[in-house]
Amino acid sequence: MELKLEEEIIDKFDKRPENYEKSTEKQGYEFTQQTFDVTEQSDSTDRKPPAISAALMLMNNLVLSISFSIVIPTSDTYVKVLGGSEVLSGLIIGLPMITALVTLYPMLLLSNPKSANGFTFYKRPYLCSCVTAILGHILYSLAFKAKSIALILVSRIILGIACVMYLYHKKFMSDRILVGPKYRTFMSTLNIIMQTAGIAIGPFLGGLMAKASSHSHNAIWNQYTSGNWLLSFFWAALLILSSIFYYDADCDIPPVPPRTDAPHTNSETQTAHRRPNLASTIKIVVSGYIAFSCFFTMEAYQASIPIYTNYLYGYSPFQSGNFLALACLIDIPFLLLFSFLSRWIEDRKITLIGIIITVVSVAVHLIVNKIHKEYLQLYFTLFTLVFFGTSIAFSPLVSLLTKQLHPDHHLLASVVIQISIAAADTVGPVFGGAIRVITSQGFLATLLALNTLTTIFMLSIWKTAKVKIG
Repeated sequence: MELKLEEEIIDKFDKRPENYEKSTEKQGYEFTQQTFDVTEQSDSTDRKPPAISAALMLMNNLVLSISFSIVIPTSDTYVKVLGGSEVLSGLIIGLPMITALVTLYPMLLLSNPKSANGFTFYKRPYLCSCVTAILGHILYSLAFKAKSIALILVSRIILGIACVMYLYHKKFMSDRILVGPKYRTFMSTLNIIMQTAGIAIGPFLGGLMAKASSHSHNAIWNQYTSGNWLLSFFWAALLILSSIFYYDADCDIPPVPPRTDAPHTNSETQTAHRRPNLASTIKIVVSGYIAFSCFFTMEAYQASIPIYTNYLYGYSPFQSGNFLALACLIDIPFLLLFSFLSRWIEDRKITLIGIIITVVSVAVHLIVNKIHKEYLQLYFTLFTLVFFGTSIAFSPLVSLLTKQLHPDHHLLASVVIQISIAAADTVGPVFGGAIRVITSQGFLATLLALNTLTTIFMLSIWKTAKVKIG
């Protein structure tokens, strides 16, 4: 069956009109789109990934998000106890993503060797993430006994190697070999839901463990370290489960054959799909900016909440953790609703809806802050809306690109998106941790400007971002 599909694809590539040499750029684009549609059909729109592997991949996303955010409620006080500042606490939160950027290329070589012929081996980075996460959490916990901020930084750097998996979470959910076009947006949104759940559980668990061990005078297990010890046990369990049950899908789908005889136009076919054309490049860049804007806004808000709620309402780490967790948990049912509605709503409309919700929420927050009416309930509502808006705005981006770009460019799109997220996750928490320095007005005005530009950029590619639904 697969051989027959491959022959149909190759035959389709070989069929050219008689006036081939005189074809216009429009004809070249139509030819590209037509052959790409054949490829999509050969992938089967109903294709689903292996259930166990998909479940373990989602679990990795959940636990990794918990690991990333569990330090948010206590990082401020932990650093101060060791002699650091609020800005340094923001750096501790975002530092793993710097390592993720640095180790991204070596990890791609590990998971996508040339001998794989375009296929991705997800198990290799998966196991690597488990091992480095365990080591990172252990070192973070030992930093209190060592009285060393440097050891905290080293521990978060090592955890950053595990954070490279964020690329593979998104790539797995939109991989043409594993997931058909019909389910890519659904799987991508499900991936965001797991990430949101992790971000909700992380601060709550961190605050809960801090409260439960607040009276402990043990240098190893105390309010600053107990949550990280617990996470190291979770990762050890996940390492065992993934070693036994996770497997990469059989590479039974023929890779898309390169086309060197395409029409002489500016389309992607001219370079045998090695480089995207101008329109595709613009889509990738705009999508990267949207991803950066969404995650920068999300991470900046999260990092600012323990500091800002302590200043406004006298919140403890436990209370600020509950604040973050409750907001994220409220958003999860609505994110799940959008994952089902994605079969009937275009990806571009989902993204635009999320961007508009974010812009309006930040604008209202700026006004409320200006007139000094930041009541707790209103502040909580606005943060919940910002988190929801940024989550749904980002969720269909990778799926949208994989539906429009040639498969040869899917990895490039995933890497650009991941670099944007890593950059946002690095500078966002630092920006949020400095909210008292830059003032709340400057904080909110910056976020409003950033997301207003996002709206403009999204509208600039609106016509070309249309794809089939259902």
